[in-house]
Amino acid sequence: MEILPYQVPTPLASAGIDLHQMLTLGLNLPLDSKQYEAELARIRKLFGYNLSLADTAPTRKLTHTAIVQTFSAAIIRDSSRRPKVDSWKGLELLWELFIEAAQTIDVSDPLQDKLVAILHWTKLFDLECRSTHREGSFASALPSWDDYNFAGQLHTVWVTLLSAPCLHYSQLCNLAAFSARALTLDLCGQDLTATALWYFEEALERDNVEVTAPTLISAAVIWLEHCRVRFFLMSAANKYSAAPGVPRTGYATLAPGFNMQRWRYWRQSLRVLRHSRYRVVSEAAAKGFRLMASAGRDVGYEAPGDAQIIQEEAAAWMRDMIP
Repeated sequence: MEILPYQVPTPLASAGIDLHQMLTLGLNLPLDSKQYEAELARIRKLFGYNLSLADTAPTRKLTHTAIVQTFSAAIIRDSSRRPKVDSWKGLELLWELFIEAAQTIDVSDPLQDKLVAILHWTKLFDLECRSTHREGSFASALPSWDDYNFAGQLHTVWVTLLSAPCLHYSQLCNLAAFSARALTLDLCGQDLTATALWYFEEALERDNVEVTAPTLISAAVIWLEHCRVRFFLMSAANKYSAAPGVPRTGYATLAPGFNMQRWRYWRQSLRVLRHSRYRVVSEAAAKGFRLMASAGRDVGYEAPGDAQIIQEEAAAWMRDMIP
């Protein structure tokens, strides 16, 4: 699978790497463990330097994705040539670059789609390498793609962001766009689904939900925009018991796990938040509620109560439209 060259401006000599040469000719990582670690550190420095550039830099975000794709190929290709511990270090940095780029690229920027496409390409490239080197050491050098810990590292970042004293609206929304797009491609689908349900639990089952909602609800709606049908069908099947846990807001009648009852509870939470005194919350909650209310009909399935909700919404809309 060919890596497309990217044309970039002046090499970043301060980072110790000729960026133009790296992106057009490929990246060769040394086999020696100490040199390999040093090279990983230099790549990390390069990426950090690029992230620190002003938002107006015309090639900044394109360079993000270019570095990530070139580094992806190098890490996957070289996995069979180095000790497993070194391979894991490379993978950890690779996922770090993906996740940091995802938080930086705006939710509506087409480069979000490109970044997810590169992640998908990385998975296909890994399969291609395994197929090509079926008899060699590549197949036994690392576990399968699902065991590469991309989803685990992404979940850790989500936990860190929500645990921070100050929640960053843009970071959460940008990361939600990347995570949800990855889930639609079923990249580590089960683990990413667990992260999504954990996030909804955090966003909609807090005691002070209206206080934290301005930041959390918008990101939850982004998850719904991409994955609402997937979540709805899972709740209808009632087969996903790993998460969430027992509700923390006093609704003891809700059973643990993800089921239709939980789905309706989250939908009702958004319905209530539509009347929030914060405009950003009320608008995001209204959009999220509409997405959840229509998820069943999107696939020709009408859950009990859906028809009544849709009728009520239609009536409310008519009242607002007629003076």
